[in-house]
Amino acid sequence: MIKTRSIVFYMPNLAGGGIERVTLLMAPYFLEQGYRVTFLVQTADGDLIENVPLGVRFISLEVSRTLRALFPLVRFLRREKPDIFVTSYGHNNVVALLAKLLAFAGTPVVVTQHNALSAETVNSGGAEFSKALPFLYKLFLRFADGIVAVSSGVADEMATLAKVRRNRISVIFNPVIPATFDADIQAPCGHPWFEAGAPPVIVGVGRLVEVKDFSTLLAAFAKLVKKKDARLILLGEGPLRETLEAQAQILGIKNKVGLIGFVPNPLPFITRAVALALSSTHEGFGNVLVEAMACGTPVVSTDCPYGPREILDKGRYGKLVPVGDSDAMAKALLATIDAPRDTEALKIRGREFTVERAVRGYTALFERILSR
Repeated sequence: MIKTRSIVFYMPNLAGGGIERVTLLMAPYFLEQGYRVTFLVQTADGDLIENVPLGVRFISLEVSRTLRALFPLVRFLRREKPDIFVTSYGHNNVVALLAKLLAFAGTPVVVTQHNALSAETVNSGGAEFSKALPFLYKLFLRFADGIVAVSSGVADEMATLAKVRRNRISVIFNPVIPATFDADIQAPCGHPWFEAGAPPVIVGVGRLVEVKDFSTLLAAFAKLVKKKDARLILLGEGPLRETLEAQAQILGIKNKVGLIGFVPNPLPFITRAVALALSSTHEGFGNVLVEAMACGTPVVSTDCPYGPREILDKGRYGKLVPVGDSDAMAKALLATIDAPRDTEALKIRGREFTVERAVRGYTALFERILSR
């Protein structure tokens, strides 16, 4: 009898971020392949908590801080002995590897790096040891059975800062486009700014946090509307909401900017937009750029480390502008609005980043690990 293999995905929670979204996207595909899939979280909360696929086991450790998860993780590994344990976020990666050593359970641990390591040391949401992360990686990554980076830039930087051999790091682009993508695009939007004859709408998507730098996007939009009437919609929630609302008021664009909050399916907004803007200071990958292209929507992105340049093929599929440069962002957005769009080329490029392709990459890695 062939043993059914089990995979555990370990995350802090199911917040509405990119890591959680791609994990939710991949889970059904692993289930279809016969794997037993478990989501292991530290706390049972987050905007995506209701989106756990049918058939996925959900377990919460009920710990408020990552360090407090160490001994519950040890007990979990000793009790469950999963075939593969996949962890994300730098601080979770370190604790998972330490738990593996203490558990003596022999479970292979696959570490995934979704952001630039240099950025994670300063944008890790209050992690207990964020600034020490490169040093901790130097100590513990040797015990990882697999290491995955979501872009070549992330992998190169990780190898340099953590002193890991580059050939130990597998690059697997994020899974972004599921089989349901076309149906998801067709879902109703209902926002009045997309009615026929209304001014063009630019969309930005992401948590309202510093790394997304929506402040620069607002400044750019304020310069753009002096030359062309337009609207800006930001999809996402976060601690900077009041700050961004105040900035829009000061810039005199409050009635042209909509902070919609978290939207489970942003695609109906993206596909109706004249352009999508990504203003981040860092991006490990940039899922929303892929989603926009797959919709046929033009994109303007900061040339930030590291994903956008790879996704856009050095600017072939969208405009790249310097980080924090509102003048360049405004100019690029204005040019994008006025330019004819090559919808089919964008769609073809965006749909290269399918969930099936990513799952094949992970499955091949798992099989190599399990065959050792």
